Order: sequence, then structure tokens, then C-alpha cells
Amino acid sequence: MRRREVLFSILICLIFLSGGNANAAVLTFKDTLKLAEDLSPSLGITRNTLHIRELEKKNAFAGFLPKLDLKSQHGILENSYDAVKPDYESRVGVYLSQTIYDNHASILAYENASLLYDIAKLLYDDARDKLYLQIAEAYFDFSLAMKLSEVQDNQLGFIRKQF
Repeated sequence: MRRREVLFSILICLIFLSGGNANAAVLTFKDTLKLAEDLSPSLGITRNTLHIRELEKKNAFAGFLPKLDLKSQHGILENSYDAVKPDYESRVGVYLSQTIYDNHASILAYENASLLYDIAKLLYDDARDKLYLQIAEAYFDFSLAMKLSEVQDNQLGFIRKQF
């Protein structure tokens, strides 16, 4: 229950902070969800984990691709003994290589990275859905409180008119 009260107070603060300007628009439910998604630290952690897992999956896929290596070398010739004017040598080489068979290590690494990405995606979706549920409950509790406050104000006005 304590967590719900904290979310409720955060929601109220967000509503009042967004309404500080005289020309400010009303904070809708969709805007509230977007704002909470952007500012939630726990959802940010799972979003970063999902991004890391996606990069690991791309890195594992690179194991299937051919490798291109560039090698350059510059220096004095091995047999040059002239100390006054040594002979210089420069070499450039480009090497293309492909691993045909690596005992399924690259396939297993890619499958493992894909599974970890799928798990991270599920955890992100779960965390986002829980956040949406908490925000929805707090938003509608706040709306109910505002409506009840209006009803109480109207009832108080009727009572004051009677007496």
C-alpha cells in the first residue's frame, strides 16, 4: 500500500508541475504513461539491459561473417646497415578469412544471445506493463478523488444554501 501512496503523490506532483504555466495543456492519461515511461528508473534499467542484449546478439551474428584484416608495416629494411641513410620499407596487406567450421561455437553463441535477448524483451515488457498498471491505478484514483471532491463541494454548497 505504501508504494501506491508514493505513486499517487508522484502523479499529483507531475500534474501540478505540468500545470504551472497559464497556457499549459491538460495532462492526459496517455501523456502520463509516456512521462512515467521516460522517467522510471527501473524501466530505464530494463531498457538498457534490453539494448545490451540486442548488441550482444548482433555481435554473436558477426561470427558468421567473413573477417577482413588490414595489416601495415613501415620501418628500416632488415639488411640495411647504412647508418647515415637507411633504407626504408613499407608494406600493406589485406587479408580475407572465413571460418568454415568451429565446432558449432558461433551457432551456439548466437542461439544463446538470441535467448538472452528474448528473456530481456519479456522482462522489459513485464516491467513496462506493471508500471502502466500502477500509473493507471494512481491516475484513476486521482480522478476519483477529484470527482468526489467536486461532489463534496456541491453538497457543501447545497447545505450552506439550506441553512
